[in-house]
Amino acid sequence: PPETLRALKALVGYREDLAGREQAILNQMEAAEWAGSGEVLALLQRELACVRGLLGEVEARIQALLAALPEAEVLMALPQVAAAVLALLPPHLWGRAKAAASYAGLIPEREESGKSVERSRLSRKGPPLLRRKLYMGALVAVRHDPEMRAFYHRLLSRGKRKKQALLAVAHKLLRRMMGRLREYYATQPHQGVA
Repeated sequence: PPETLRALKALVGYREDLAGREQAILNQMEAAEWAGSGEVLALLQRELACVRGLLGEVEARIQALLAALPEAEVLMALPQVAAAVLALLPPHLWGRAKAAASYAGLIPEREESGKSVERSRLSRKGPPLLRRKLYMGALVAVRHDPEMRAFYHRLLSRGKRKKQALLAVAHKLLRRMMGRLREYYATQPHQGVA
């Protein structure tokens, strides 16, 4: 339902903001320790506890919303990536691999100027948070998924840089997720990919 997706999108964005705030507080705590400022350190510890409490609450709400989406069950191998994909990818693209990759900005784009053709680069269209979550999911997949690890090392052996290879893994990860959604929709009566 649209209201569920709106709430999921808002919570995923808020969780990202809270995670950034948590890291900022940890950095401030380290600086306060070096400065020997015990009073500031105590205040920062209270703030950190509050932010971590909010993070736990937001994560629980995200999980409850994901439980209400049947598509989420299909994608839950990487829960944070699944939440970002379902929250930030328009529902009419669910199950459509090429369109989803294009929307996420994970397709190559050629830079051209006059007669010369420059090198290609990532298009980077679409939500940066979605790309960031897919990239982080690619890091996890390269470590724990033998197929993705083999794909990554094959790209490295062909001369790709590590970041290029990881972005290719992120692209493949998104396409795999869309394939799972397509299979899910194929089994559902009166539903299909839009």
